[in-house]
Amino acid sequence: MANTAQFAYIQNRAATVTVPVTELRTRVIQSIRQDYTGGVWNPDNTYNWIPGAYYDFTPRRADSVIFYSMRLPTSRHTSGATHCIGNFYFYANNINYYQWEESLQHMDNGKTWQFQVPSWGTGTGRIGMQNRAHANDSNEVRMYTTEYWDGVGSNQNCKGQLIIEEILL
Repeated sequence: MANTAQFAYIQNRAATVTVPVTELRTRVIQSIRQDYTGGVWNPDNTYNWIPGAYYDFTPRRADSVIFYSMRLPTSRHTSGATHCIGNFYFYANNINYYQWEESLQHMDNGKTWQFQVPSWGTGTGRIGMQNRAHANDSNEVRMYTTEYWDGVGSNQNCKGQLIIEEILL
């Protein structure tokens, strides 16, 4: 007869840290973090990769999950138009997983976009966001800038942050 033991928790020798065994199942096996500080990005009428919001990523395992998180400051174009419209795509390894439109009057935003997709194997694939302007230089959403965040209408460059994690479940 084989001896077996079952544990619900593990603890360090000093008994100061206790971790449920179930938490050991899920773990981050790879993490990428990068800041974008390149200043305002002005999209045109064609879908393009948003600078700082994409990465050529190589998963380590085919049975993992890829978690993408992007803090993307946005603002309306300062042409005097109060309404802005931006069209967005999210891609992972050439698959368009999501597409959406942002539309708002007096947009000033610091959203964090988050997506989770299955690993595509162990080959390199691009993961990230694309954008196009609804109308070039009129009613468009611009990235990495402000307009009314300070309440008086001064434009300032903002930093974006991309985090990609490969997770084993």
